[in-house]
Amino acid sequence: MQGNGRGDDTVADDGIDWDDHAGRGLEIVTRLHALLDVDDTPSAGRLVDEVLSRMELADAVSSVLMPFLRHVGARWESGQLSVAQEHWASQLVRNRLAGLWDRVSVTDGPVALVACPPGERHDIAPLAFCVLLAHAGWQARFYGADTPLPDLAAVAARVRPDVVVLAASRRSAFLARAQEVRRLALDHTVAIAGSGASAQVAAELDAHWLGHDVADGVAEASRLVRRADAARPGAAS
Repeated sequence: MQGNGRGDDTVADDGIDWDDHAGRGLEIVTRLHALLDVDDTPSAGRLVDEVLSRMELADAVSSVLMPFLRHVGARWESGQLSVAQEHWASQLVRNRLAGLWDRVSVTDGPVALVACPPGERHDIAPLAFCVLLAHAGWQARFYGADTPLPDLAAVAARVRPDVVVLAASRRSAFLARAQEVRRLALDHTVAIAGSGASAQVAAELDAHWLGHDVADGVAEASRLVRRADAARPGAAS
C-alpha cells in the first residue's frame, strides 16, 4: 500500500474494539504505526479523527496521541523512521490539537500561562495540556517553544495568572534556568511538566510537579489553585 491519497479504511480502523477502554489505546497506536510505516497518511489522519470523535478527549490524548508521539520519537532515534515520517506524524497530531484549540473559547475560570523554557522546542505535549485545560474550564494561554523567561515573567506580572506552567523534555532545560524559575516562583505559583520534569527537579526550582500524564496534570493544576485559594487570608475554613 502506498500513500496515494485514497487510503484504506480496513487497515485504518476495522477491527478496533472501541468499547475496550483498557486495550484500545495500544491497538490504535499500533495501527497508526502500521499506517506510518507504509506512508498511508490519509488513513492515519482519518483514524486520528475517528479517535477524537469516539473517545473522551483526555483519554484520546493520554492513551493515543501522546504515546504515539513518544513511540515515533523512539523509532526515529533508533533509525526505524525517517525524518520525513517523524515530521509528518508530529504535524498530524499538532494540526488536530490546534484545531481543537481554535474551537475552544473560555472567558472565565482560572488562568494558566503555559510555555517551554529557552532551548526547548518540543511543544506538542504542552499544546495538548492547554487544550485539556481549556476543556476543563481554564483560560489557558499557550506561548509555545523556546520562550524567554523574562518575557514570560513580564506577562505574568500583568496578567496575574493562577499558575505558570513550564514544560520541557529534558531536565537540563529546567535547571539551566533555575535562577529565573525560582525568581518567577517568588511571585507566582509555578509548575513544571514534561518528560524532563520530576518531583526532584521541581523541588530544586521551588516549583510544583504536575506528573507525567497530561490529563493528570490538569487535575493537579486544579488542586494547586484550590490550595492557593484556601491559603488566602479570609478564606473559609
